[in-house]
Amino acid sequence: MKERSAAIMKNISSETCNKILQCLKEGLDHPDDICAKLGVVRQTVDWHLLRLSALGIVERIPISSLSGRPKIVYKLSPDGEKLINIIDDAVYSHYSKVKKEYDKAIDELDRKLATAKISEDVYKENIRRLEKDLKILEGAGTA
Repeated sequence: MKERSAAIMKNISSETCNKILQCLKEGLDHPDDICAKLGVVRQTVDWHLLRLSALGIVERIPISSLSGRPKIVYKLSPDGEKLINIIDDAVYSHYSKVKKEYDKAIDELDRKLATAKISEDVYKENIRRLEKDLKILEGAGTA
């Protein structure tokens, strides 16, 4: 089971794969639509969708077309939806906790600056560090 979990985490850890999963969550189901939204080539989207399908995170669904050749669309599988919801909930919970700690730290720094317990330079440096850490958590910064 650990190997399967590791395989899933490895496959969903890329930025492109995460964006594809978000597209599926938003209701886009055809690879061409996903390509258009993300600005990536079809081979990249197909590569990720095939792996996600093999892992049971997405389902491939053939749809009849007038040309006779079925069109393949994708959607999150029930297990895929659960997985994404669990990850989203865990990230939100962690972010909320860190954001509260951030706000508390800012308030404490404000108090220390107002009572001259720290210099303005120390205040600014601590604010920069806290903001950098929060931006990393928000996905806007780098480690």
